[in-house]
Amino acid sequence: MSLAIAQMDLYQYGGAPLLIVGIVGCILSLLIFSTKNLRKNPCSIYFIAYNIANLCQICTSFLQAILAYGYNIDIASSNTFLCPFICYIGYVFDILSPFYLTLASIDRMLVTSRNARTRQRSTTHLAYKCIICGTICWILFHIHALISFRIIEIIPNYYICYSGSNVYLAFANYYALTKTITIPILMLICEIIVFVHFIFVSMVLLADWLPKSYHINQVTIIALGVWGIIQYESVIQVELIIVFVHFIFVSMVLLADWLPKSYHINQVTIIALGVWGIIQYESVIQVELLMLIKLISILVDSIAIGMYFQIGKHAYATQHHTTYFTISAFFAIFLLVLKPVMLLLISHVRQERLNNAVFDSWTPTSGYASVGGR
Repeated sequence: MSLAIAQMDLYQYGGAPLLIVGIVGCILSLLIFSTKNLRKNPCSIYFIAYNIANLCQICTSFLQAILAYGYNIDIASSNTFLCPFICYIGYVFDILSPFYLTLASIDRMLVTSRNARTRQRSTTHLAYKCIICGTICWILFHIHALISFRIIEIIPNYYICYSGSNVYLAFANYYALTKTITIPILMLICEIIVFVHFIFVSMVLLADWLPKSYHINQVTIIALGVWGIIQYESVIQVELIIVFVHFIFVSMVLLADWLPKSYHINQVTIIALGVWGIIQYESVIQVELLMLIKLISILVDSIAIGMYFQIGKHAYATQHHTTYFTISAFFAIFLLVLKPVMLLLISHVRQERLNNAVFDSWTPTSGYASVGGR
């Protein structure tokens, strides 16, 4: 009982001040980033979207939590429509904030690149496109909350807004775990690349005023540490993220062993080609092979999932491990849906490598040579 009272006091006396501070902070941030000069910066556009998502989350999910835990006014449990809707918007706004922040990190990575073509991708047009497309995708992805949540009577005359499916609860837990791990790692990768860019620029600036002996010594130490990362600059921005996302999804698929060996070999081949393409950052053949295998895998995976879905479902139902199968099947189907998007991104990487100056540096010369000056 003491814990329940402490929780109630915490939301009663601490919830309202935090709510006000959060709303004021978001409004001030919106006023700052919405100024005429800052609106021209793509990163400011991402932060505007980020603060709007935070403001919506504070005014919906956090306010509902204050009313429910602080004053025993559970709006979600009082209406059959509000129950799934509140859970749905809670899921959506909870992912939109870190999503926009990740986009801002990627934009900082682009704008600090040493490659002029890469810096040109940091545009307001791309920012609006990413925000709109990403928001629509996340809104559609979380429709499952509208279907799964409903008002449940757990004891006589006591109702809560909850999901009665253990499979869905397991999916929600794995989804939250995947989101918690993936987003910080993506942001960490972007920040490492930005840090490498900053180190490189700092090394250039040091040369303007420090003596040559000091410059040679310090640059040698730093360059040896970051040289390997700098080499990946042209491809790590897209290809590494694709390989990482593919690896995460395949790992979740392997929670249950219901797909044929050919499916596993196919996914391992895609990951291996992706890593090979990152290592051979100046070559285009690895990217073309990856595109070919990715295209074939869309057809092969569709056939494998269609043929083995019912077999795997029946096998795991008899073993009372349907949760593992459901999670594995969800990620397998979701990965199949993502593969066309990944294929488009990989084709963009291929086009970038074909347009790179490395491939344009060779010009054919005539095989004819005059003899005796004739």
